[in-house]
Amino acid sequence: MYLKSIGCVLILFSSVFLGYSFKLQTQRTLSAYENLLLCMQMFERDIRHSLNDILTITSQVAGIATDANLLLFKTFLSKAEAADGKPLSAIWCDAVCECSGKWCYDKEDADIFLEFGSILGSGDVETQIKNINKFCDKVNERTNHLKNKKLKSDEVFAKLGIYMGVLLIIFLI
Repeated sequence: MYLKSIGCVLILFSSVFLGYSFKLQTQRTLSAYENLLLCMQMFERDIRHSLNDILTITSQVAGIATDANLLLFKTFLSKAEAADGKPLSAIWCDAVCECSGKWCYDKEDADIFLEFGSILGSGDVETQIKNINKFCDKVNERTNHLKNKKLKSDEVFAKLGIYMGVLLIIFLI
């Protein structure tokens, strides 16, 4: 009897812990997505209305970036300072690869970042703006997907908690 109740309590706490850790990770990723969209809006505005080069614009964008985005922009800037004559797209790809294990984004997001950087600094202003808009559309799509996933998992973990609580009560009676 005691073994069953201890097992139920452990299952209850593990499901609560899994739900809570998933929720924290999802919230961290969603806030990073929102900050990334804000950074990209500033990036687009500066490319459209400024005469500054990409590196200057990136350093200004890094001023409003948080967490994972700040890590990416700072890595990009440090690699760009050290690279002599290397194309910006290659520097961006190196920065994404270096940051990919240190941030809250997953493999699919890294692929989106790599695709964005593939034509960074090449082409005219309109091409750059189209690239940024395409990137923002993909980030919005990933954000919506993550929000839906969060809603579904919240329901599952809430129901699991209720069932485990009822099961615990049944065993204790």
